[in-house]
Amino acid sequence: MRNRLFSRASLATVLVSLSWMASAAAPSTSPYETIEELTHRVAVPAHAGDSIIARSCATCAQTLLRLTPDTLYFVGGDEVTFDELARYWRDAGRHSLAITYDRQSLTVFRIIVQGKLPR
Repeated sequence: MRNRLFSRASLATVLVSLSWMASAAAPSTSPYETIEELTHRVAVPAHAGDSIIARSCATCAQTLLRLTPDTLYFVGGDEVTFDELARYWRDAGRHSLAITYDRQSLTVFRIIVQGKLPR
């Protein structure tokens, strides 16, 4: 009886583990992708309707991404205007940058620059 109980528990553990591994290996269904870079490696767009060129790795091809009126801008956890983001990006030195975009349309959903705006 004891071996049978142990076998069922082991089987259940194996099945749960395999299920978890299969779901972790499944391709993402999210329409978005994020490029993480440093601000000094990506040119600040001049205007909110411009494009931005970034790459997801040092050897990856550059990707041309479009900003839209729906693009969200953040410095740290604070939502900011495009002008505030651009000024901080230019003047605050090197910071981490995350650009989240739609894979199909190549439009930018959100840009986050690490840091905090002086208030």
